[in-house]
Amino acid sequence: MTHRTVQTENYQYVVAPDVDLPIAQRAWAVVITRLIDELTDDEPAGWMGLECSNRNFTPRIGTGGFAGVAAIPLKAMPLHAFMPYPMTLSVTADEYVADSKDITIAADALFPASFTPVNLGDWSFHRKPVSIYGSVNLATATGPAPVAGAAISITSLWRKVGLPPAALAPLTMSGVLEAARPAASTVQVYSMTPTGTTYRLVKEAGPGSTTALFSNTLGLAVGNVVGFDVGDPDLEEYATVLSISGSMNPAQPATVQFTFPLQFLHFSLAQISQVTPAPTGAVNNVAVDAIAGDRVLLLNSPIAGITTGDVVAINGGTATTEYQSAAVFSVVSDALGNYRLPLLSRVAQLELTANDGIHAPLPQLVLPKYGNPDFRADFLLN
Repeated sequence: MTHRTVQTENYQYVVAPDVDLPIAQRAWAVVITRLIDELTDDEPAGWMGLECSNRNFTPRIGTGGFAGVAAIPLKAMPLHAFMPYPMTLSVTADEYVADSKDITIAADALFPASFTPVNLGDWSFHRKPVSIYGSVNLATATGPAPVAGAAISITSLWRKVGLPPAALAPLTMSGVLEAARPAASTVQVYSMTPTGTTYRLVKEAGPGSTTALFSNTLGLAVGNVVGFDVGDPDLEEYATVLSISGSMNPAQPATVQFTFPLQFLHFSLAQISQVTPAPTGAVNNVAVDAIAGDRVLLLNSPIAGITTGDVVAINGGTATTEYQSAAVFSVVSDALGNYRLPLLSRVAQLELTANDGIHAPLPQLVLPKYGNPDFRADFLLN
């Protein structure tokens, strides 16, 4: 071992420096990323948690949103020269939609003589939605008077403050997206025509359930679509049958598995209707990548052929079709002048306009206050 002498003012030291370890035996940031808010490009505010499916790697989150997993490559993946190492990174953050990525560290024939970490670049996080509500009033000589029937809609939208407005239109889903839907995915209105075959739930099925116990499965087959609590705007949802098991006799109760988990609670004896989906409207395209868990899709503007309450089929990415009830961002004030817009997210700034068709339309610039469940935006017409 090489020695060297270090002289200070009062002492002389003989030092034997450590030998540099081979690179594969050093501690590395094996996977590197930066967690950012998609609307600000800053690190997400509040607490964040990172998990890795492969326990040989240690997840870490540092300052500035920098994150990743650490390991000594030779210990964590000793066969890296011959095989890849897959893992799933999952991130949760206060007031943001949880997200995950499947990552593979490709095999390196030169390992352990060389090692190159995986750099994911920026990982954008999406805010949980917020509800905008308020009232529309008319300024009169005796004070504000409520305006019924005024239309409140988005007339401009900004993805980031300081940039030009974007030609995008938000569409809110009745539940969260079941799967990631990249840009160019399609959204189209579908009719859900009942086939006449109905079933009952033997016991309640809650949110997150991938199966339900049906009273019978007469006429039901894999690939069929069924509607739960059809006609109830708070509980209605549609699911595609993935498998049927538990009984050889279709007249007896059987367990039905779905392609995606249920999103709402359905009570015992709730009616389930078999339906035939069919496209009835224009095809709209997703303009900005969406992740599983989002409630809002950003479509190319203007939206064609979709009105609030329509059932839409969403296709794109690697997942199968999912069906959701949709809501567009245009509402009318009630008899007291009050209104509430559908849930909104993924927008940094928007211009809302109130128009009663009589007085001059009144625009208002609104910055959504994410982190709160809702906030007011009132209008006073003249």
